[in-house]
Amino acid sequence: MLLSLTYLLSWTLLMAPHPLHMSVSNIEVHVDDNSATIEIKLFQDDLSMAVFGDVNGIIIERSDSLSERINEQVSDYINRTFYFIIDEQVIKLGTCTNIKVDKEAVYLSYHLHNLDLEQPFKLFNTMLIAQFPDQKNLVFVNFRKETMGLIFNSKNTNELIELTN
Repeated sequence: MLLSLTYLLSWTLLMAPHPLHMSVSNIEVHVDDNSATIEIKLFQDDLSMAVFGDVNGIIIERSDSLSERINEQVSDYINRTFYFIIDEQVIKLGTCTNIKVDKEAVYLSYHLHNLDLEQPFKLFNTMLIAQFPDQKNLVFVNFRKETMGLIFNSKNTNELIELTN
């Protein structure tokens, strides 16, 4: 009886969606040319739920990239939920420069030009928070040889960032 119950619970946990709702982003600031590279990793089913309202909305293609239509919808969602404010101007990530998809995750890359990130700026990150109240968005900001780690969640959706020389 106990063995059957253990087996049933184990099977249920294996069949359940992943219990962790988290994204990881890396922002690499390039002061020499006033640009930044942003890389974002999200669970595929979470992003699909946010963009399409269905965990099966993102389909892995043979090329490991997304179709142009899906790319536009994903980029639109990311631009609404992850952006900078610099000198009172909203700076969106724009078009994704590279997308990779595997069985578990979606990897998005963006490159921004003509940024003055040496002055204080705000970073807003509400990715997946509306869909998953327990969502945590980890962001690492790399500036010269320093790394700053930030956590965004339902209680903290923006951070004022001051990079030092």
